[in-house]
Amino acid sequence: MNIVNKLTLRHIKTHKRRSLLTVLSIIVSVAMITAVFTSVFSFVTFLKDATLAYDGNWQAQLFYDETPDMSAFKSDDIEYYAGKNVFQFTFDKDSNKSKAFAQADAVDETAVDMRNINIIHGAFPKKENELLLTNDYIEKNKLDWKVGDTVTLYCLDYATEKESYRDYKICGIAEGNVSFFDNRDGVVANLDGDVSYVTLSYKTLVKTFYENADALKKQTGAATITYNTDLLDYSGVSRGSSTIRTVKIFTAIILGIIVFASVFMIYDSFAVSYQERER
Repeated sequence: MNIVNKLTLRHIKTHKRRSLLTVLSIIVSVAMITAVFTSVFSFVTFLKDATLAYDGNWQAQLFYDETPDMSAFKSDDIEYYAGKNVFQFTFDKDSNKSKAFAQADAVDETAVDMRNINIIHGAFPKKENELLLTNDYIEKNKLDWKVGDTVTLYCLDYATEKESYRDYKICGIAEGNVSFFDNRDGVVANLDGDVSYVTLSYKTLVKTFYENADALKKQTGAATITYNTDLLDYSGVSRGSSTIRTVKIFTAIILGIIVFASVFMIYDSFAVSYQERER
């Protein structure tokens, strides 16, 4: 055994360049594999952060025909906000421009954090006839409205289907660049407790998330349920996401190429070395 070790050491000293190349090949291979995993992790983290910034931190939204028993949502692992579609409004009922018409929802203040709502002026509505508006609605309609102003709006109430003029005090102005304001430009306080949808944010995500959410849907009598699939996919809870599948395939291909090339180079170096020692 000592003879083999001596011959190996002598061979390494004699062929320093080849020995150094073998060691460098191993180091580069390990570094490249590590870089691939790090890059994939960073990419998925970036996608998750972008989703959180635009959509907010929520995973499921349940829709109801009647107000559910809210005690079903009281859990140490669940945060939620309740809301409902209240009315459509416009500052000019005779306007033929779609941008003049918008929807207002009544939601709990918990929605501010969960949906990443940035109130740039004023505060969230807490009283009747207080209204939070998006700066997008004010700017695109070229309105000279500011916090504290009382404005008269022509409203179509969804529950009663009645149309009427109402006075609202603008209590706050929010940025409209998040998904919460994709289908609405106004928010009022949810004071009467009526609910048409509940949005859920889970503190801990488990692999059985979809099954648990479906069970909650049945328990509370929800008509439908929607999921924030992008955030769930990037959090590791996937239902066959095409994006995650593509990332996995791409990663496997790159790793396969690196491993094949590394094994070939290292094996070739050891094979030549072994043949020379054998001779």
